[in-house]
Amino acid sequence: MTAYSTTTLAWGMPVKADILGAHLAAYLECKPVVQTIRLCHRFGKGPQAFITNLPLEIVDLVEGMLFDESRKTHRMEWGKEFRCYEDMCAPVEHYTEDRLEELRQDMALSGCDCGGECLNDHEERFDAMLEDLEERYEVHFSRFHLWEERIERNGDFKMLNDLLKADFGLEASLSNHFLDDFVKTTICHLILPTRSIVEDKFVGEQGFDTTSSFIISPAHCTPRSRKEKARFKRTLKTLHLASYVHPTQMKTTLPRHSHMGVPEKIDGCEKIVAGCTYSKALERTKWPKLILVNHFVAH
Repeated sequence: MTAYSTTTLAWGMPVKADILGAHLAAYLECKPVVQTIRLCHRFGKGPQAFITNLPLEIVDLVEGMLFDESRKTHRMEWGKEFRCYEDMCAPVEHYTEDRLEELRQDMALSGCDCGGECLNDHEERFDAMLEDLEERYEVHFSRFHLWEERIERNGDFKMLNDLLKADFGLEASLSNHFLDDFVKTTICHLILPTRSIVEDKFVGEQGFDTTSSFIISPAHCTPRSRKEKARFKRTLKTLHLASYVHPTQMKTTLPRHSHMGVPEKIDGCEKIVAGCTYSKALERTKWPKLILVNHFVAH
């Protein structure tokens, strides 16, 4: 087995992977229509070119409505897949409205023959039934694999990343992290395009693909160029993005003495809660920051 390790130092900021993907897909979908509207508003001629008389604020409002509707549609699709990938989905999310109504009717017709030992609450019994149906797991694992296909090297994220680089001058750095022995999540950073600063090749025994990232700069650091910093601002504004630090990234980077109220010694659930608290505080600091990204691939 051959393994490759690359290390990259880049200016970047963390964002939610499914939100970035969905909003880039919406941007790609609406881009031709928005460009046509802008050209018609600016250069339209003839008695039927009423759009040229509209104030620019109205044109911007129309564009915003188009983007909002498209983003909403794509967020639902990408979000369902990502929640299944993280195993953060609810049983009811795996059924259509028509199927849910059909199941409710079936349960009402079947009645209860358990001798009074079943759950008293109707909704609790319904949720328990949704949890146990095989079709739920079929949808769940289908979405799980759809997300994996999106983030693989030739998946949807590859095309959207090319769009991100061409139109905004940034790249998306994706990394998979295990939440436990079976559940994974995808961490995403927006970074300025850069070359790997360290490359290594070695031999191992087991094949896998993983990435880790570390924030190494203080909160007040900013890119050397105003133009580089402006890329992040334009991207966040146009794509309606916000910084997002996944709580699991905090489990090994919590400060020993934090001014944000994070306890020095935390275990189990308390550690995750503290990670959430600190990650939210970190999201509110100034971005971008210097990030060291280590990518390890073994085949």
